[in-house]
Amino acid sequence: MVVNHTGMPRNSTPDGLDHWRHGMRQLAELPMVSGETGAAALAGLEALAEWADQTGQREATGLTPTATVLVLCTEGDTDPDNYEAIVGRPAAEVRAKGPAPEPSVGPRSG
Repeated sequence: MVVNHTGMPRNSTPDGLDHWRHGMRQLAELPMVSGETGAAALAGLEALAEWADQTGQREATGLTPTATVLVLCTEGDTDPDNYEAIVGRPAAEVRAKGPAPEPSVGPRSG
């Protein structure tokens, strides 16, 4: 399964936008700097998983415990002030944490 960013959130309610912001904060913990639309793929995946859990459709969505999902993020901190307001620290500080650790399982890109 591949999830790419969608550009704009379909759900632009306060709850829907919170998914976006949450995605940005999660990616910052890796550390990965991602702007609003870059985090949309992760937000969409989380919204789908939440819906699947609420409706018992986990198997139908393919989001099983053994599923592999590739989330593409193609935007950085295009609005540095907004990024800091959402994530709680500037992008430079996130980047300074260094790269995310290598996965312990799975193929390595090289």
